[in-house]
Amino acid sequence: MDIEELHDADTRQLKAQISRDWKKLKQIQTELQNLHPVQILSADAGDQTFETGAIGGPSNPGTLHQLMQEHEKRLKAELQVISECDLKTLPESREIQLLVLQQEQIQHIEQLEETLTFLRAKRTEVVTELKQEEESHSLLQSVNEVLKKKVSAVNLDAVDENDVAHKVVIDEMEAKYKNIDDAQRKFKTMLKEFLNKHFKAPTNVKENVKQKKSDNALNDSRSVDIENVLPLYSIVGMLIEQSINSPAQPYIDLDNRFWPEHVEFLLRCQIAIKDPQNSNRMKLVPFHL
Repeated sequence: MDIEELHDADTRQLKAQISRDWKKLKQIQTELQNLHPVQILSADAGDQTFETGAIGGPSNPGTLHQLMQEHEKRLKAELQVISECDLKTLPESREIQLLVLQQEQIQHIEQLEETLTFLRAKRTEVVTELKQEEESHSLLQSVNEVLKKKVSAVNLDAVDENDVAHKVVIDEMEAKYKNIDDAQRKFKTMLKEFLNKHFKAPTNVKENVKQKKSDNALNDSRSVDIENVLPLYSIVGMLIEQSINSPAQPYIDLDNRFWPEHVEFLLRCQIAIKDPQNSNRMKLVPFHL
């Protein structure tokens, strides 16, 4: 609906309201004309006689009091009608009317655009969460299928065969665990040797170190105790253990044991990232996800 149609609709509504009010007024006028004439006291009547405005004749003096009561009721009724009527007036200028309607439409459009933006952002967030849930569900289904197959294979064998198969599975799992443990120890040893060789911890006495201000570095200054400073190998180990053992809370707190140069190196190489809400915490970048 454009502005011209809105203006025509408001005009028709106003005319209809005026027409209804006019009919009510004519009806009240007709009712007043149909009332029986009442006698009132004449101002120049010395003999205390009463006469009517239209049709004369003697009457009771209490008629004046009744007339005033009826007049009061009529006025109250008119006030009630006026208070209940919700008349909307529009400016007489057509240009002002168009401007008012345009401003209202612009305000409504802005509100709808804000709502649409919010719904789109919410939809993106929901879709991302749904994909993550689907991936987790698919992984759990795969694990469940594997476990079902193993359980079914074990249940189909005889009692003795079940014991043998169970022992074979246990031996196989122990061998795999031993291989993984050996590989982990070897990796830790190589990582420790590499980091200790190329990224040695400071050896001077206690000193205050101010962190460089950059996009990836910690924007603070901390007092570092050189005697208790952690080597880079220990920092990386803490990040890995925290990420694996507590995936819901992978951040570690930074204190005076952390050498600022080591922290800045991890941030610059994108090995670790800091907490956007707390600059004194950081976590390992989730390479495994």
